[in-house]
Amino acid sequence: MFNILQYVAIVAAVIGVVYLFLFCASIIGGKKEKILKNLFRSLIFIGIFAIYVVVAVKFQLPFF
Repeated sequence: MFNILQYVAIVAAVIGVVYLFLFCASIIGGKKEKILKNLFRSLIFIGIFAIYVVVAVKFQLPFF
């Protein structure tokens, strides 16, 4: 089960980085709605990874 959580955390971090890139790319000539949508999506996915890191440290789960 812990392996699945690790893979989910890695995928969430990668998706978050992709949306962060889209956010940075949409700043140049993008609409305000698109900019905010990409920013919030990136924060959500990177937040999922951050929550996993906090849980792994607090409960001493094997971390990667």
